[in-house]
Amino acid sequence: MKFREDFRPFAPSVLREDCSTYFDCDYDSPYMILVAPVRPEWRSRLPSVVHQDNSARIQTVTEDVSPAYYRLLKDFKAVTGISVLLNTSFNRKGMPIVETPADAIKFFLGCALDALVLEDRIFFKTATEAAVDLSLEALLLERLKPALERNAEEARTLGGVYELRLSGVRTFTLDLSRAQPTVYEGRATPDISLALSESDFQRLYNDPSEAMALFGAGKISVIGDLQRALVLLRVFQMS
Repeated sequence: MKFREDFRPFAPSVLREDCSTYFDCDYDSPYMILVAPVRPEWRSRLPSVVHQDNSARIQTVTEDVSPAYYRLLKDFKAVTGISVLLNTSFNRKGMPIVETPADAIKFFLGCALDALVLEDRIFFKTATEAAVDLSLEALLLERLKPALERNAEEARTLGGVYELRLSGVRTFTLDLSRAQPTVYEGRATPDISLALSESDFQRLYNDPSEAMALFGAGKISVIGDLQRALVLLRVFQMS
């Protein structure tokens, strides 16, 4: 979901009264800015929050400051025997932190989360044929790439190398110049380069007729010939 480097683990939230059980830390750290060693016996059981030097960036949770989160940790401990949960900001690399319920739902539908909790409601995804809400990898590598392979002759006829820069963070290349057209993550020497947000890419993928509205609103920037950029709409229709 976060697309962060492997050397940047997430932070552990822990009941304040249990903090010294897991960490060499017997003091308040409510703002996730202090680091302490993880006790040796817990390092292998909490791998996603342990730095390479065996430390962790701790958030201590108390009932008076965060009553709902405190109860969640207490209930989790009752089920698992562990009062630690991984915590991270609700956003993706290169994206501002979610601020509103609408932001949360929009992000939820475009990422690999299984469920979203908003106050006393839990939301799950339901499959729909009207729109595709998948990760970038699923859209481009699991759907679009096989579609190009199935329609290789038509793709070669369209021709060209197209670069998609999504949210200024991730870059995918569609190479229709090869004998076997393909899609891969990474940069090449493109004929056409398009820059847009991940959400606008989802919108364009689901409904290529939205292209003119997105171009007109300045949501898509193009380096190269605009008419050739529109070739991608035919590619999306293949899948």
